[in-house]
Amino acid sequence: MPFRDLAMLDDATFDATGVRVTDGCVVLHGSVVERGTSVGTARLPVTLTVSDAVDVTVDLAGGTGDLVLDRVEVTPTTVSLVGVVPARVVVTTSVQSEALLEVGTTPIAVRRWGRWRPWGTGGPVALDHRAILKRLRTSTCPECGHPWSEHSTDPDESLTMCSECAYEHDHGETPPGATVCFARVPRALVEPRSASARTALRDDPPVDRGAPAASSTGRLFRPTVSSLREARAALAVGMVSTDEVSALAAELVAVGHDGESLVALASLYSGAATADALDLTRAALVEAGVRPVDLEGEEVPLLALRVACHGFLLGHWTLRTFASWVHREIGHEGPEAAQQLALVDDELDELDHRHAAVGPSFRRAVERLAVDFLELTEDLAHPSPS
Repeated sequence: MPFRDLAMLDDATFDATGVRVTDGCVVLHGSVVERGTSVGTARLPVTLTVSDAVDVTVDLAGGTGDLVLDRVEVTPTTVSLVGVVPARVVVTTSVQSEALLEVGTTPIAVRRWGRWRPWGTGGPVALDHRAILKRLRTSTCPECGHPWSEHSTDPDESLTMCSECAYEHDHGETPPGATVCFARVPRALVEPRSASARTALRDDPPVDRGAPAASSTGRLFRPTVSSLREARAALAVGMVSTDEVSALAAELVAVGHDGESLVALASLYSGAATADALDLTRAALVEAGVRPVDLEGEEVPLLALRVACHGFLLGHWTLRTFASWVHREIGHEGPEAAQQLALVDDELDELDHRHAAVGPSFRRAVERLAVDFLELTEDLAHPSPS
């Protein structure tokens, strides 16, 4: 399990009942909601360990027994775990110690469109997923020259065929002398980085082929205030960054739109927290008289799928990347309006099973489905003024 800093864990909650010293350690078990994983928002297990412990006292102030960890206070002989609500666990130590936080990578549950669902696959997920995706799409495989995002990151797969190489092979577009690449993604690219390393990441333009977001926000979103609805939904599911939403706001300010929250959104510092951008986007929509997005309902998947459709039609996503995203993020339990697109990935799997090529007619059919979906959901994306 990777170690994490408390500053990276928002509202980590631990069971503080029955805490005791065992073999010189105090161990608390809990969970945290992590929004940056490869399956979206997930509830992950967290273990907090204080070593060199000799005694422990718990003051829950009549609470429920949960410790929602706010801060850790360390002295030469104690480690105090202080909760957001009145709760405190004080560990007396023989020497100066520390609280180690380990986050599991196998979720307890995942959040799908406002509801928590048990994680049924039993497999681990990738943390810091957005940062990992960015690294994969902005670095290339030295064997074939395609972005690493075209290669599988599943360590259990015996073959890691580059999907872009496979596409070129299926369509007779393989360069002379080249073969299908089976290189493995370097482990360093898919491992979560520390908080300091995360802030050091450069905001290089993403590579277009297979990337989950366009290199120019203006090409994905029309420069209208109501387009902030789509941007807010895309941000909520991790499809775009806060910088891209801020860039859209800056475009709107540049063409004459006004509003305190819109200007604040356009002025956000690079790499600002997602929560800050979501709050400012909502406020900007309200100030402009546009109905904000309900993050707990079906609006988010539908609006996010609109952004995905735009990216696919503009050529920023390959067919397989687009179909895989829809199947993973929308699925067969998602909104009815999205179900025809959710089936595309199944159809591609069937073609692969039969070793059949994906012809131009298949892609055109999917493009028509994407255009139909955009037309069907136009009123949702751009509602009448409230």
